[in-house]
Amino acid sequence: MSDIILSVKNVTQKYGQTLALDRVNMHLKQGQIYGLVGNNGAGKTTLMRLITGQTIIQEGEIQLFGHTVNKGLCDVRKRTGALIEIPGFYDEMTAEQNLEYFRRQFGIKERKVIKDTLDKVGLGNASGKKYKNFSLGMKQRLGIGLALLNQPELLILDEPINGLDPAGIVEIRNTLLDIHRSGVTILITSHILSELSNIATHYGFVNKGSLLEQLSAEELNAKCSAYLDIAVNDVQSMAEIMRSKLHLFKFQIVDENHIHLYEQTEMAAAISKEAILGGLELRTIESHHIDLEDYYMNLIGGATHA
Repeated sequence: MSDIILSVKNVTQKYGQTLALDRVNMHLKQGQIYGLVGNNGAGKTTLMRLITGQTIIQEGEIQLFGHTVNKGLCDVRKRTGALIEIPGFYDEMTAEQNLEYFRRQFGIKERKVIKDTLDKVGLGNASGKKYKNFSLGMKQRLGIGLALLNQPELLILDEPINGLDPAGIVEIRNTLLDIHRSGVTILITSHILSELSNIATHYGFVNKGSLLEQLSAEELNAKCSAYLDIAVNDVQSMAEIMRSKLHLFKFQIVDENHIHLYEQTEMAAAISKEAILGGLELRTIESHHIDLEDYYMNLIGGATHA
């Protein structure tokens, strides 16, 4: 039996003349925390809405647990939970009362699931507190709790830490890691890439509706080699020296004073020598490691020269 629980095949989605998704192919295996990385408008939320059945697929196919979404939606949705937008919780109701309302709406028989869910998202001690008195972090955790109410095998979360302070982000991170340890597979987006790198086991990189790359956290770490940050008074002249004198091409002009070099990082002395001979003011050359944000920006092009 295949351990692939989500498969997206050649999915294309348009809104008017805007191409939201362009022949996207991806897969998600059981036990992964799959981080979907992309700028605002890259197509992440559109893809999640298609996966959860909130939007009808125009072209292509999505399979959940071996079933085509558009054909077997009702059955497979029982095995998934999703938080795409903040749910419509009632301000004057407690956390427990809100989940009880949705338990009845979902037709879930066991009432014990409410206490278990609140404990799972760290709100067991706040079950009697009114929703209007919740912090933003508590509201997000209750939203995740609602997505967990039907005890899903796959949890789908769109920007669950958006707007949270550092303490709230840590709370959500720990909650998600606990949920994952209980056997739940997670598909998640976040624009805070440094935080996503703390939990994801696998990544998919999206830009302008296209899925550019899928890889594991181990593969990403192997690719995130060191780079040189070159601070100089004239980046265009420095770039020309690197190309013509040193035959270096894999670099990115970051701003008017900085260049990042992603190859032959041992050539700092040669770069310094050629900069001085070229009459440039070389301020610093420092070695760094590529983080998730750097990797994504390099992947989508930016001002990279290659």
